[in-house]
Amino acid sequence: MKLVYFNYLAYAEPIKMIMNYGNIPYEFIFPWDYFGTEKWSDSKNDVPFGKLPILVIDENTTLWESGAIMRYLSRKTNTIPEDEILKAKVDAVFDNTKDFVYPIDATFGARVDKEFQECKKELTSILPDLIRPFYNLLEENGPFLFSDKAFYCDFAFYHHMKLLKECSGELLDDYPKILDFIKAFEKLKGIKDYLNNRPTLIGIGKDPKLGHEGNYLPTGYWRD
Repeated sequence: MKLVYFNYLAYAEPIKMIMNYGNIPYEFIFPWDYFGTEKWSDSKNDVPFGKLPILVIDENTTLWESGAIMRYLSRKTNTIPEDEILKAKVDAVFDNTKDFVYPIDATFGARVDKEFQECKKELTSILPDLIRPFYNLLEENGPFLFSDKAFYCDFAFYHHMKLLKECSGELLDDYPKILDFIKAFEKLKGIKDYLNNRPTLIGIGKDPKLGHEGNYLPTGYWRD
């Protein structure tokens, strides 16, 4: 399989993690390399609904939309419950994890200088309300969101909380259940190896870049 996405720690991260957890081989490719164009805008018409990530399963089959991709992979990795009501709740929680993308992923992975400071201040303000429903699930069920088994929504929640912990860990000081969740998640098969080898984010707030094949490249929707 081929996973096509930008040079960002965002929507593709849970997909990468669940594929590593399920020992599913894949190749990660930037859109400009996959489509052979200089700019992402030159490739948008070649992608259903003009959005990434996409998962290229074979030459005849491509999936788009991160939620659909995760649900497809959850069936291959046994990370979706059999009970229909619980399955619906897992779907709903996954959808709600997207509320973290802009305040966390974009703030630390893309914003710079004054905009970064403003976004981090806003994140600090809204974080308690964003976290509360997830924290309630951890207190009720733990160590994962619905039980002692990780479902596919846990992969998305982990990505955002891990990034927050690495970039501004003090914001999680009042949430010990999340810190416990992070520790439990990192014990899952394949996760530690992925974390040890995934791109490193540097230059937060000033000149954000991600490591890629021995080089640090600017985050964003462009080649360099």
